[in-house]
Amino acid sequence: MRRNILVRAALVAGLAIASIPARADPVNLTIGKLLEVTGPLSDTGPSQDKAVKLAVEYANEQATKAGVAIQAKDIAADVQGDPQAALSAARSLIDQGASCLIGPSITPESIAIANGVTIQKRVTIWPTGTSMRLRTIKDEGTIFRTVPPDSLQALALAAGVADKLGTTSGKLVSVIYRNEPYGEGLAKGFAAAWEAKGGKIQGPVVFDPAQATFDSEASQTVASNPDAYVIIDYPDTYAKLGAALVRTGKFDPTKAFVADALAFSTVPSNIPPQAIEGMRGTRGGTPIGTDAYKIFDDLWQKAGVLSILPWTPIVSTPQLFVSSPQPQRNPRTLRPSQTTSGP
Repeated sequence: MRRNILVRAALVAGLAIASIPARADPVNLTIGKLLEVTGPLSDTGPSQDKAVKLAVEYANEQATKAGVAIQAKDIAADVQGDPQAALSAARSLIDQGASCLIGPSITPESIAIANGVTIQKRVTIWPTGTSMRLRTIKDEGTIFRTVPPDSLQALALAAGVADKLGTTSGKLVSVIYRNEPYGEGLAKGFAAAWEAKGGKIQGPVVFDPAQATFDSEASQTVASNPDAYVIIDYPDTYAKLGAALVRTGKFDPTKAFVADALAFSTVPSNIPPQAIEGMRGTRGGTPIGTDAYKIFDDLWQKAGVLSILPWTPIVSTPQLFVSSPQPQRNPRTLRPSQTTSGP
């Protein structure tokens, strides 16, 4: 969902194309992009689209310089945040000649596409697919993930909360998550990691993202004045859940931690400031010292795209972000806080 996670997926596709040995017969490759143009993660669509375009352009340039008769192009379809729509989008791209697929971002979409498309032996790259449920898919070697799984993100969240509180012993963390594989798996992973450190868990509170109000769930979350909160949600739903938490009169966002789906670079305007300012969280990224990162970052900056802050991989050192006002450019953005030692 994010630019630096996309570095890996885009460069895997782009550099792989550019490194194919020269051959007599020309080869034309079509990269199918399964984008979140609409739906709960629509804020990720533009960056994903741009990342793949840059990789394709770079690959074509390098192939030409090397005298390799290979050219790639990209085509796109909107998965709409819906499993059935995602499967239809994937089939549409394949019908248009897609050699491989990149995306989507949401677990139910990914499962639907894998079950419906892998039998056609299409290679699929998941740049943001972190759910542990995705490990159960029999993909016959056609699916590749370029981001650490939620089993590692859970450890990163636990390390981040422990760093903020100074200790884990006896500390109560209230957990709330949206009812889907991503939220369930990450919540369970965090709870296990936190309790293993001697901490206590309240809940978890589970909510249906389609429900009209979240007042009951918000009240349960803030009960007993927990030492911290862990919130696993998407931006569109958190606009409502965050408002409900604020209405309790007991919610303190500086005690809250969120996972990668809420690690946006610019805070949506419909999320109340009182629900997010001072909040911390984790997200996966790519090591910034690699050649692939440097190449992609240079392409990204030259393209004039809004820069997203670099994040270290959650597999090693969970780097925290903090929501804060920066009126000079964006009124409410996320800035890096501190890097804590990995678990």
